[in-house]
Amino acid sequence: MEDFFFKQKTLASDFNQPILEPVNIPDLIGPYKIDSFLKKGGMSELFLASDPESKLPLCIKVLPKHFTSNASLIKRFLKEAKIIQMTDHPNIIKLFGQGEDPLGLYIAMEFIQGLNLKQLLFQNSLSQQKSLSLVLNISYALMHLHGHGVVHRDLKPENILIDHKGIPKIIDFGIAQVNPNAFTQENLKIAGTPAYMSPEQKEDPSKASFQSDIYSLGVILYELILQKQCYGMIQLELIPERLRKILQKALQPDLKKRYLDIVDFVQDLSTYIHSGNIETLSSSDFEKHVKEELVSTKTQLCHLPPLDINLFEFAKTHLEGPYVYDFQILENGDLLLVQFGLKESISSYLHLSNILGAFKSKKYKTLQESVEHLDQFIKEQNIPSPIALFLQIHPQTDQLHFLSFGHVYLFHESREPGSANYISHRNPNLGELKSYNLPTKTFRFWKEDCLTWFLFSHLEDSMEQFLTQCLNDSHENASENRLFLLLDQIKIKSHNAFVLPFIATLLKKE
Repeated sequence: MEDFFFKQKTLASDFNQPILEPVNIPDLIGPYKIDSFLKKGGMSELFLASDPESKLPLCIKVLPKHFTSNASLIKRFLKEAKIIQMTDHPNIIKLFGQGEDPLGLYIAMEFIQGLNLKQLLFQNSLSQQKSLSLVLNISYALMHLHGHGVVHRDLKPENILIDHKGIPKIIDFGIAQVNPNAFTQENLKIAGTPAYMSPEQKEDPSKASFQSDIYSLGVILYELILQKQCYGMIQLELIPERLRKILQKALQPDLKKRYLDIVDFVQDLSTYIHSGNIETLSSSDFEKHVKEELVSTKTQLCHLPPLDINLFEFAKTHLEGPYVYDFQILENGDLLLVQFGLKESISSYLHLSNILGAFKSKKYKTLQESVEHLDQFIKEQNIPSPIALFLQIHPQTDQLHFLSFGHVYLFHESREPGSANYISHRNPNLGELKSYNLPTKTFRFWKEDCLTWFLFSHLEDSMEQFLTQCLNDSHENASENRLFLLLDQIKIKSHNAFVLPFIATLLKKE
């Protein structure tokens, strides 16, 4: 019975919920252009949208019309928007707007592309140093919330998103309380996630306080250090001795012995992190830490200044894996843009840095010459064969020449209606070529045309066929956000059978 209690998910309200029909995707919700449907929750629907001014992707949370007759639900929904609006912190999700629409009430929030902390926990990919750093940043967010009188009341790994830069952000303020001393009858219902709830919150929801959030954060830290869920079963003897002292105080059942203020927890955790003597539980922790350090420096290895030569604009929109990219001006004045990627490993960034160095070491006359030179360099240096993209741009004729190696898909969105199409070669990876007589694909690139390309480090044949069909089906509804979401959904469908590490766009300006 106790195991069942701790494994329960966040408890939903006991309102009778109607059976919902399939979601119709509107063109607009409020002033926001809707691009795709994300998911449906118990009482809300999430849509991917774009801001009309900044064009940034947003997440629109909607309380459907059939729920708006319930005053308690409306109050809770509006309270969540109010709490997010009163905060301004890099580790808390941001609010862009709210209002009422024919569909119902809505909240417009920043769209965070990444994983939640629970998913990272299952991957067992975080070093102890990274885990401590994440918890410290979450602590800063709690300091901000508590400073505004907000108790989150449902802090757990699922409610912490990690964006593509590795920054944690607290989400879901549906049961948060602005004034911990002002609990209504609705607040007194059991709400939260048992495995992360403090003893006083489980016993009596009205006793939830700032210290309750500290307890929940202590459970999260405990799980990250052990790299597994505890389901409410805490065994502190498994934790390294010096860190154990911090967790013992954070997880004290007795409020008088628990951290009174999150500031004290932050101080102790910061002192431990900066002591230079972090204890580890696993021999693989060092390998994880080195990998994280290499990933954090990838922007230095693959730095590309904004590509703006009055004609083109380059924008990196998604980068997860080990990729490098650069460009140079050919002798005839054309622009050559190149990109290389390898499967994730500790040595992959070093190999890619060598390839980039070879590219920078020579002035090329043609695209084909650069391919031949780099292919030979990779063979001579015995470097793992990367996937690669070569894009030659001729400004005077508006022509682009495209050549790729490995799983690379280029999607061309033209100003002419119905002319969107994708291009993909079937060449082996660079470094595995047996001939250099490879034809490029050439097409015209007009003003306001957009190229979006996707690079995969691995892609199974069955998934490649599925991807090809999806791209064909999406021609009429082409947009960067739609393609981005489509490929992310395919990644989930494949159960990580392949990696989607890079999405970038090139826009013709004049």
